Amino acid sequence: MSTELQPVCAPVDHLTALPSELIQNIASFLFATHELDKALYVPRERQHDLERLAGTCRTLRHEVNTWAQHFLLQHKAITKYKPPRSTEKTNSKGDKNGARTAENPQQDQSATFAANSLRHSARHSQGLLSWSSHKCVFCGKSSSRSAILMNGLKCCRECDTLHWPDKVTRTDARKEFDLKDHHLVPHRHQTGPLIGNIFKNLGIPRLRYGMYLCQGIPAMMFMRQDVARLAEMVHGDLKGHLEQRQAQREKLKATKEANAEKRKDAASARAAAEASKAQRNAARAAEERAAMEELVVISDDEDFGPGREDEIIVLS
Repeated sequence: MSTELQPVCAPVDHLTALPSELIQNIASFLFATHELDKALYVPRERQHDLERLAGTCRTLRHEVNTWAQHFLLQHKAITKYKPPRSTEKTNSKGDKNGARTAENPQQDQSATFAANSLRHSARHSQGLLSWSSHKCVFCGKSSSRSAILMNGLKCCRECDTLHWPDKVTRTDARKEFDLKDHHLVPHRHQTGPLIGNIFKNLGIPRLRYGMYLCQGIPAMMFMRQDVARLAEMVHGDLKGHLEQRQAQREKLKATKEANAEKRKDAASARAAAEASKAQRNAARAAEERAAMEELVVISDDEDFGPGREDEIIVLS
């Protein structure tokens, strides 16, 4: 019985077979990156995800550079981008629509292959990643500050507040929504299997958060709507839970105030008793002092008793 060896099929490259629009859409999702604990350590120098994708093959390099150049041109009011002259000449020689065709796919790729729209180079003075490394991506101002909830992008404080307006700190999230740290950041805490299974069965997701340094101390920010949604999953009826918690707090506050008033009254009673006792002790001491003075007077009179009248007359 003879067996024939089956030919080994080459792996199919499904990514480059996609239309340009889909590949460039994928590239758009790789531009903005976020590392949760980036503020806690010094990040290592490594290639951006767009550069790694562009370094895969010529086709993906063309698509990534095309998307980057399109982004710079689309937002040229902010980026101040001017396309290279070689790209303009090549595009003017293309077909009427300026689109890449299946018959001649290299027609509009030649200039993009030569140009690097991601980084600065000797021939081209501007690239998307080089520009975004020191400019706010929303207004174009120089900024060394990263967005709190998207720390792969440089963002000034005003634009951060404008585009992520309703942020909440971890302390406020715990106070306002009655959540614990193992609710907000469960992966940072050692939770038992029971808690882990409850979270898994309820479908409680991990919240997106951002770390930043406030006066040298690490702080954490969440989006308020995400925290509110998590609180609904944890507590059920969030409004009813917060009202019940507020009622318990008011009851506890009233109990504390009543106990404080009782302690105050008891302290006042003790102070009055001590004052009365001190007054009685003072009166008793005064009586004892008066009695001692009377004894001293009587003893002085006894020194001049009978039998000493002659001495008194002689002395006089």
